[in-house]
Amino acid sequence: MEGVVLCLMIISMSRQMVVGVRPPPAMYVFVDSLVDVGNNNYLPGNGVSRANRAYYGKDYPSRIPTGRFRNGYNTADYTAKSMGFVDGSPQAYLSLPLGLVAATGLSGGVSYASGGAGILKSTTAGNTIPLWKQVQYFNATRTRMIATQGSSGAVNDLLDRSIFLICVGSNDMFAFAIARQNNQKMMMSDAAAFYSRLISIYSDTIKVHASSSL
Repeated sequence: MEGVVLCLMIISMSRQMVVGVRPPPAMYVFVDSLVDVGNNNYLPGNGVSRANRAYYGKDYPSRIPTGRFRNGYNTADYTAKSMGFVDGSPQAYLSLPLGLVAATGLSGGVSYASGGAGILKSTTAGNTIPLWKQVQYFNATRTRMIATQGSSGAVNDLLDRSIFLICVGSNDMFAFAIARQNNQKMMMSDAAAFYSRLISIYSDTIKVHASSSL
């Protein structure tokens, strides 16, 4: 994996950007509303947060809601554009017909991000796509890419040169703070342990649910 960007936790820039060589072939986007480009629009239920109404999208080129929780471009778009992806963020996974998942993954990447998602399964449970499920969707994409290419070698090479944008942790921390808002002393005493727990669960989630490519 050539580059990983963890918003809010760790930021690591791609070596390709540093040395100024050709841009990465694809970008794969994970986790929350900072980078969601429409996956939540395809989730069932009345409790799901969706950015499918005005004023969302009023500053976007099309002037219509796109599923981004912003007036216009979001963090994924700006990150993608800075890395050479002219159209901004890759498309939302749930917006793609299954027959196009492999081609989209091979030609520019896919976004699995979901507004409200977090590291913990309890974070906005049932109303979003949690991190573990997003990683499973990535694995499904990779499997389809390999089937299309006929072998894993070319796909793994593409993934090694790609960017993984992971904006994670803000919703978990927000839920933690809300639950302790009436007890500041408890919040302060528990914060370090909770943060360490988040990092541990994040690492375990990637190890358990992701392939060796991520």
